[in-house]
Amino acid sequence: MAKIGESELLAVEKLANKGSFQEWKFKVVILMRSSGVYNIALGTKKKPENTAEVKDYVKEVSDWEQKDALAQRIIVSTVEKRLVTHLLDCDTSAEMWTKLLGLFEQTTADS
Repeated sequence: MAKIGESELLAVEKLANKGSFQEWKFKVVILMRSSGVYNIALGTKKKPENTAEVKDYVKEVSDWEQKDALAQRIIVSTVEKRLVTHLLDCDTSAEMWTKLLGLFEQTTADS
């Protein structure tokens, strides 16, 4: 998992409104992919459950939680402060990502 420096986060213009969403999303997706956390934020890599198939459950959960925290940091650091209030009830980066998509992603009906 790649570390993200403050300069990389500051290089992404903060999400302000629908007008800035597509460019913000493009840059944040690249940042998350290069950090190995995009699948966590997308919700395609779920937090491991304690089953017989998971050999090292504690390590797997710890790794997932670290990646989720990094994805959350990327998201929260790249949105305007007033938008963080929409994310306060989110427990995971996937919930944050879904919330922002719901707020700003244009549907074909919006176009």
